Amino acid sequence: MLTFYTNPQSRGRMTHWMPEDIGQPCETRVVESGTTMKAADYLAINPMGKVPALNDALLLRG
Repeated sequence: MLTFYTNPQSRGRMTHWMPEDIGQPCETRVVESGTTMKAADYLAINPMGKVPALNDALLLRG
């Protein structure tokens, strides 16, 4: 399953349509800027610490 990370004050709104458009189920998670974006868990998903980010759990497990 895809997980889409965004923040209401980011450009994430422009890309949120993509999972729906390709027919993939997607969970949306809102990430707090400045705190959660700089946490080690999120930096493992996007080392730049920015949103939007798209995580495919199957790719990260391999």
